[in-house]
Amino acid sequence: MDANENGVQDAGESGLGGVSVTLMRRNSIYESWSAHGQTTSDSSGFYSFTNLTPGYYLVNFGNKAGYRKTTDHVGSDQSKDSEARYGESLVLYAGQSRTDIDGGYIADAQREPAYFQLPENSPVGTVVGSVGDPSRFSGYSLTSPWFAVSDQGVITVIDNSALDYERTNPRFEFPVIAFGHGGISSNVVFDVIVDLTNVNEGPEYNQSTSLQGAALNWVSLLFKDPEGDDVQSINGNPQNGILIVNPDQHTFSPQGYWVPSVNGAVATSDSFDVSASDGQVSGSTVTVDINVTGSTTQFGRFAVGTTPPPKDVDTDLGAIGDPNLISDPSAGFATTSPTAADHFFKNVTIPVGAWYRDATPEARAALDHFLGASGTSVTLDVQGILNDSDRARGNWDSAIQDLVSWIDSTEFVGTLNVVDSAAHLGNTGDSVWSAAVGDYTGWTSAQITSTYANGTFHYSVDFVYHMWDPYDWDPTKTQTWQPQMASLHLSGLGQQYMTSGQHSKSFQWTKGSPPAPPSP
Repeated sequence: MDANENGVQDAGESGLGGVSVTLMRRNSIYESWSAHGQTTSDSSGFYSFTNLTPGYYLVNFGNKAGYRKTTDHVGSDQSKDSEARYGESLVLYAGQSRTDIDGGYIADAQREPAYFQLPENSPVGTVVGSVGDPSRFSGYSLTSPWFAVSDQGVITVIDNSALDYERTNPRFEFPVIAFGHGGISSNVVFDVIVDLTNVNEGPEYNQSTSLQGAALNWVSLLFKDPEGDDVQSINGNPQNGILIVNPDQHTFSPQGYWVPSVNGAVATSDSFDVSASDGQVSGSTVTVDINVTGSTTQFGRFAVGTTPPPKDVDTDLGAIGDPNLISDPSAGFATTSPTAADHFFKNVTIPVGAWYRDATPEARAALDHFLGASGTSVTLDVQGILNDSDRARGNWDSAIQDLVSWIDSTEFVGTLNVVDSAAHLGNTGDSVWSAAVGDYTGWTSAQITSTYANGTFHYSVDFVYHMWDPYDWDPTKTQTWQPQMASLHLSGLGQQYMTSGQHSKSFQWTKGSPPAPPSP
């Protein structure tokens, strides 16, 4: 027994019984070893092999439960060193006897279990527990990157980065050696087990903090709850949006969204602090930056704002034949003296003409206003035109379909005004308004209000269809009465005038269920 663990058989160290000793033999160095004998040490630690013939021998010492082999070949005295670990080879000659091949063993220390529980993520310095009675031992030792032991046997946390119940093995096992005052035989090894206990943690932000999103569309916010709980609320201070919880997070990955808010304009960015809660505990707060990509002023045919588009799609030149004065039908009024032909045309030809007599009431009213030469503007019955003219109704339906389709693809809250970025050339077709309006300039505008409630978006639209048309006559056209009518304007016997009007319609829907265009 190597009681002091120095690898040398010192005076007073006792023998160890019950150790298996094996003898191997070969006839020359070129042969393989073969078993030649086996014995067990007696209670005093002695063993022997007798009646051996000369040759090459190898002595091997076996393992013994509760003991470990000491260091081989310590010192220069072969009679006092140990060959227990690797054995000893020798050449035995005739008549020779060897008594210096020894095996040194060290008794294993006494082992005791020690069990502790530790809440996950415990801070550095947290006391795990104590092992042993400090008065029995001269000191303690353990090897672990996460824990340390003091000279009093107190185990503490020195690094808590791995103390996460969900992300690591929640059990830590390591030995703590308590050094006894009487050498190795008085040492005690405490087999320590530390089990982490689960602590409810809040959801943690789980993606880049620099995000991009399209204008008027939400941006996903990803959180991960260590226990797998749903996110119940998202808390933050966005300046240009709101934060909502995704009601479908069981089956759809984002736990929440940043939803842009508008107040007349569409924001291009936002920066805010955000955290999430599982209803009991909130996670860490992080700062998120969102950059909005794409145009924030133009969405398909619609532009943000209330400014009407240029009204230059009506190509009628008016009485003076100048396209630059289309929007001013009174230009050129009474700039020449009326002739007898002008008077005859106004007072005789028109009243008895088939065109006038057979005209619709709408067409006659428009012409009578022209002949009255007041030049005052006239408000169009846009609703009547839309109901009577299939072509005009087609423009109405098309604009609403485009608007609804675009809005239903957005996610935002607030109120936004949009207008057609370009006017369209409409026509009243073969309706009662054909001779009263004919071609006209049309455009649409809308005020859109979007709210979020009950897990979805709700849209409300105040839609307006605008008509604009100068009631004028083009002297370059050859149709009946065009040149003559233009002459009446120039001579002051009739006056061109502006017509315009609009018709509004309000409608609502829930995202994903866009409505068909309503009737005017």
